[in-house]
Amino acid sequence: MFQPITLFFTALLVIFACPIKAEDNENDKSLVLFQTLKHIDWSTIRTQNKPLEMCSLTQNEHSAAHLVGDKQAFKSGQHLVNLHYFYQIKDLSDYIIEFSCDIYYFDNVFSQLNIRHILTTAIQKNSISIGNGDAFLLQNGTLAFIQQDENLTLRVNMNQANTNSLIKNPVILALSGNP
Repeated sequence: MFQPITLFFTALLVIFACPIKAEDNENDKSLVLFQTLKHIDWSTIRTQNKPLEMCSLTQNEHSAAHLVGDKQAFKSGQHLVNLHYFYQIKDLSDYIIEFSCDIYYFDNVFSQLNIRHILTTAIQKNSISIGNGDAFLLQNGTLAFIQQDENLTLRVNMNQANTNSLIKNPVILALSGNP
């Protein structure tokens, strides 16, 4: 007999193992983003139960990050998430000099630009970075949405999976479809 937790993870794997159609790309990304963030275990690096800061660098208000934020307050692991939106690299770069971000989200356009300095900061501060495309992973982003034909998948940067305890969760690794 299956235990409830096993059934939950099995249902999650079935939901995310199905290819995502590109038609409602941002809506689909927001759903996957929400589910992925929900399963991150921050207890390995956070002892206080204070809110996490999510910084999103997007072109406009129609991004997956905005859609997640518009739904309601949400948690990543056991922490509430505060959202901050930026529309220029300089604004985000200035912000992270004074404050910090625990989660970074980059839309399609910004994921393809040279944002290595921001991603390096994210790694140094044990943060998660989520973007789009292989170029984002090559710059050492943590997770990336990859478009292949009409399918959208979430991929884990396996270089980080070995060192970043936040993404070692078997559910996240299974959702990503990484080998």
